[in-house]
Amino acid sequence: TLSFESSEPRQYSERDRRLTLAISDLVASAIIRIQAQQETASAHEETAFLYRLAGEINAAMTYQEIVDSVTRLQPDSSGVFMSFFEHLDLNLATYSETVAYSAVSDQLKQYIKSQTPIINSTIEKLRHDRVWVSEDFFTDPRFDETGRDYYSNVPVRAGIVIPLRAGERIWGMMTFYYPHPRVFSERERRVALGIGDLASAAVERIRLQRETTTAKEEAAFLYQLAEQINAATTYQSILDAVVRLMPDCEGVFLNLCENFDFDKARYFD
Repeated sequence: TLSFESSEPRQYSERDRRLTLAISDLVASAIIRIQAQQETASAHEETAFLYRLAGEINAAMTYQEIVDSVTRLQPDSSGVFMSFFEHLDLNLATYSETVAYSAVSDQLKQYIKSQTPIINSTIEKLRHDRVWVSEDFFTDPRFDETGRDYYSNVPVRAGIVIPLRAGERIWGMMTFYYPHPRVFSERERRVALGIGDLASAAVERIRLQRETTTAKEEAAFLYQLAEQINAATTYQSILDAVVRLMPDCEGVFLNLCENFDFDKARYFD
C-alpha cells in the first residue's frame, strides 16, 4: 500500500485522486523493477558463490579438504560433517561413519563419534528429498521419540542434511548443524543442493583416484616381488624375498606336503 496522510481534515479533489492513482502506478512499476534487479543480483551472487565453491572442491584431494572448502564459504554453522553409510549403501547400512568434519564448536566436539547408529525415522527422509531441512529438532513433527531423545543430548537445534548419491544409491551425507532454531531461506536450500552435487562428484573423483593409485602400487609391488622370487634358487631365498617386501609380519613359513601331493600326504615338511 501507498498512503498519503494529513494532520488536518482535508477534502481531496478529483485532481488529487488522479495524481494519487498516477503516483501509485509509477511507484508500483518502480518497486517491480527494483525487485527484479535485486533478484538478478541475488542470482548472480548465488552463481558466483557456487562457482567459487566448485573451484575449491574440485581442487580437493581428500575428503577433509572437501569439508574444509565448504566450511570456509559457509562459516555460520556450528559444525559440518561428512559421513559414509556402511557398505556405501543406505539400504544395507546399520550405521554411518564420520569421515571428515570441520568448524565444530567446542560444545559439539565431545559428541563426535566415529560411527553413529542409523535413526530410521530420520534417515528415511533422505530417500525422497534431495535436501532435508529441520528448523527445530525439538518441534519438528517428522522426528519420533527416538530422534528427539538423540538430539536432546546434543548441543544442536537445527540442521541441513544433504544426501550424497550415485544414481539412486545413497552412499553418504553432508550435515550442517546450527546451535539454535533457524529458518532456512530458499537461497540456502538451493545452495545446499549445489553443495550436494559438487561434493558427490568430488568424493567419487577422489575415490577413483585412490583406487587407481592403490591398483598401481599393488601392481608395482607384485612386479618387484615376482622379480625377486623368480631369481630365487632355494626355498629359503624365496621366503627371504617375501620378507624383504613384507617386513611387518611376525613370521613367514613355507611348508611342503609329503611327496608334493596334498591328497596323499600324511604330513607337512
